[in-house]
Amino acid sequence: MKRWIVTLLLLCTLPGWAQPPAEKDKATHDALRAMKDQCVESLNKGDFDAVLALCDDEIVFTPMDAHLSHGKTAVKAYLDGKLKGPSKVVDGFSTEVTVDRLTTLYGQTFGVATGTSVSHYKLVGGKSFDVENRWTATVVKKGDQWLLASFQSTADVFNNPLLDSAKKTTGLLGLVAGIAGLLLGAAVGRLSKR
Repeated sequence: MKRWIVTLLLLCTLPGWAQPPAEKDKATHDALRAMKDQCVESLNKGDFDAVLALCDDEIVFTPMDAHLSHGKTAVKAYLDGKLKGPSKVVDGFSTEVTVDRLTTLYGQTFGVATGTSVSHYKLVGGKSFDVENRWTATVVKKGDQWLLASFQSTADVFNNPLLDSAKKTTGLLGLVAGIAGLLLGAAVGRLSKR
């Protein structure tokens, strides 16, 4: 009889401490989702100071051009160099971000998130294109705030708009060279007959 009472008491208390992970960590995932939304909104506005406020001081940042920046100052210098000043190469940028699943949490203060994004670039000179990226982000909790500790983004090296543009340019250059060769050959042929 005592066994049944103990078993019944354990079963009654089970729902209180054995919540599914998604339910147990709901507040954490809500906070991480809000951080991601704020980061994307700030990026799309070009407000890099607001983005950096969501980053750890020692953030490691590797965008799709494989440039490594370590720390907030280096990340800001990279972004300013690409998007501001006389040597900028990007005239405008926006992105849409999709996550693969909930952040994988390792304890209460560390997590890894993955997903995809479609980023729109307008280059200096007017050319624009969209790039599909795959990204990985590491987040850490310091005090009550979740911060981005690392971010890496990559594009498919075998299928992307920059490669397509290079192929078109190479094809066009080959066509122009072929026509020029034919014209030069015809001219040399005429001169040699004289």
